[in-house]
Parts: sequence; structure tokens; C-alpha cells
Amino acid sequence: MNIIKFKNNIKTIKSIRVYGFSLPIIMSDFKYRQKIFGKCALLVKHYNPKDIAEKVLHLLDNPDRMRKMGKGRRKLVEDKYSWEMESIKLLEIDKTLYLMNI
Repeated sequence: MNIIKFKNNIKTIKSIRVYGFSLPIIMSDFKYRQKIFGKCALLVKHYNPKDIAEKVLHLLDNPDRMRKMGKGRRKLVEDKYSWEMESIKLLEIDKTLYLMNI
């Protein structure tokens, strides 16, 4: 799994890439995922097949919710995690390191 750790924030690159496709997503309910993806994903109890099945059935029964989740995720990626937005953060890191003479 590809992981970036910066300022105590852990983001899985795989999850962020999937968000760009505007598809519904179900993922394990870890605290960092709640913070980043909260309203744009269905979070399930870790290793709980019954909870996963219930969430899948919920999405299949609610196509409008699936579409809204997909659009919300796409907007999240564009606003916070696109290469344009990430490049701003990377340039700031470069600037900080340069000023620290690292």
C-alpha cells in the first residue's frame, strides 16, 4: 500500500486515486479515514463481513446516494488532493527545507 506521512496525517494514495473516479467507496472505519473521507464514503467495522454486506446492499438500494457520494468525492479530490493542490504543498515543503539549509 502506498502511504504518505506528513505532519501526522496519513493518507493512502490508493484511496485518493479511487475518489477521482466518482464511484461509491466502502472502506474500513479507521480514525484518519473518518477525518479525511467521512461524508464521502461508507465506513465499515474492520473485518466485519456483515457490516460490509449491509453497506453494499444499502448502496445498491440507493443509487442517488451513490451518485452524490461519487460527486462529493470527486470534488474533494479536485479541491484538496489534486496534483495542482499537492504541488502547492510540495513547493512549500521545498521552500521550508531551503530556508533551513537542508
